[in-house]
Formats: sequence, structure tokens, C-alpha cells
Amino acid sequence: MTERSSGALGVRGIYSRATDPTDLEERAVTRLLTQVPDQFRSEIEAWVAALRGTGRRPSRPVAWVTVRTYLQFALPVLTGWAPRFGGLREIVCSDVEEALANHVGNSPHNVHTALRSLVRGLKHEKRIFTDPACSVVGYYARNLPRPMP
Repeated sequence: MTERSSGALGVRGIYSRATDPTDLEERAVTRLLTQVPDQFRSEIEAWVAALRGTGRRPSRPVAWVTVRTYLQFALPVLTGWAPRFGGLREIVCSDVEEALANHVGNSPHNVHTALRSLVRGLKHEKRIFTDPACSVVGYYARNLPRPMP
């Protein structure tokens, strides 16, 4: 929605910036960032900035809903890594594989995608120097379509 149309609708009481889905997603990301363990927070904020196109080098921004989804899938893994690691530079390939193997739920592919985005974003921002998720290959069960009668 353009600034002009949102202003005109706001005057009539039809539209409010508070109900804009983008604003709601941005607030959800901000809320999720408060749940990130302290030792990872600066790195995760750098990743979010890179996803949104405001990192070291400008890039095409990713939608807030995508950032929120990635963060929701990565957050349990980050919480599990918090007692063992002081920063994300210490993560190696076996840690990513272990996190995927120990994942409980029906979305290991989404966790893998979020972690891959995380380490690629941090590498792009020069926060880490190796990509521990690059050699991790996930084999995930997919539901096959039912045969036609």
C-alpha cells in the first residue's frame, strides 16, 4: 500500500499502520530476537540485517515473514547450542548434522534451510569464515501422492 493511499484511508479510519501485516511481522521478528541467547544475539542481528538488505553490502531485502519463519526454525537449535558454544564461529559441520538428527517434529527440511541461510548470511557478513552447513545434505521423507483409482 502506498503512503498516499494509506494516509487517505487512515484519515477515514479504514486503515491503521498497526494492522499492516509487514509491521506485525517486523514486531514478531523483534520479539523473537529477544529470545536469542545473549552470546549469539549480535550475530543473529547481523544475519537479520543481511536478510533485510541493510548489511555490509546492500542486497535485495527478504520479506519480514521469511525472516520470521527462518528465525522460528533456527531459534530452538540456537537455544540448544547456547550452553556449549560462546559464538557461532565455533559451530562445525557435525554440530549442524547433530541438530538436524535430533530435531523433533515434521519440519527438519525447514530447520536445515534456516540454518543454511544463517551460516551463509554470517559468512556474507564476514562474521564466520567457514560454512558448516554447506556439506550437510538432508534426506527428508516426503509424502507420495496417492495412486489414482
